[in-house]
Amino acid sequence: RPSQIKPHLRFGAYQLANINVGYLTGNLDSVLVGRLIGAEALGVYSLALRITQTPRRYINPVVAKVAFPVFAKQKGDKPRMAETLLQLQRSLSHLNAPLIVGLFVVAPVLIPVVYGKNWTSAVPMLQVLCVVALLSGVAGPTQIVRTALGHVRFNFHWTWTTGLLYGLAMWAAASHGLMAMVVSRTVMTFCVGLALIIITLRFLDTGFLRFLHTLRIPLLASGVMAGAVYGVLKLSSGWPQLVQLLLGVGAGAVVYIAVSARFDREFLERGLRLLLGVQPRKEPARPAASAP
Repeated sequence: RPSQIKPHLRFGAYQLANINVGYLTGNLDSVLVGRLIGAEALGVYSLALRITQTPRRYINPVVAKVAFPVFAKQKGDKPRMAETLLQLQRSLSHLNAPLIVGLFVVAPVLIPVVYGKNWTSAVPMLQVLCVVALLSGVAGPTQIVRTALGHVRFNFHWTWTTGLLYGLAMWAAASHGLMAMVVSRTVMTFCVGLALIIITLRFLDTGFLRFLHTLRIPLLASGVMAGAVYGVLKLSSGWPQLVQLLLGVGAGAVVYIAVSARFDREFLERGLRLLLGVQPRKEPARPAASAP
């Protein structure tokens, strides 16, 4: 009966429209750069954008496929749903934050080693785009939550509205050059992204401070790692860039794992056991004390 399938059709229509509009607005920045600045600038921008979006493209889609049915089952229990979201964001932050922060620090040696010295102009642009990538990495599951709660109409209108704002911001900054366009889009994306996180948390009746508290250890470990990698690159500045890159990546991995294990060991061990399907070892039952 049409009356029975109408809610499902409405949900699917908004979801489909959101995906299509998101694809169009997601490529609007490249269209503007190519049209207003030129093909050469578009090549540099596309390279920086592709590198910073790599973690999100490979990690978040996998998480979305698993997380959506989980959130859909929990939509009647908002406190439980909020706890699941925060724990998921904590796990994703342990993956995304070190990758993106590390990319920010090693970019001056990564780009020449991997792509050649002709692409060094992409380094500052890549570092600016890392700000957006970091926010997207930790806030990725929020859209899954809104969809599971049935807020597909909100998602659609938010997508086309913010996409239009991004385009206007880049168009207004185009007269000042490519970097100005990238900075304007980054500032706009950061502000809008924070607002969207706060709105999503309000849907779950939880606060932004609780969200920040969940991310404190991944961000702390990433900050310490960034300092260590920067120090290694400075000390080895006279060495070949490939050696610098390998030393920086190795030192960053060691420092991040050490800091995370020191302050978040129980959470990481529990996540690793869950990933490997290993059950925690049970303590043997102690015999009851005999009566005096």
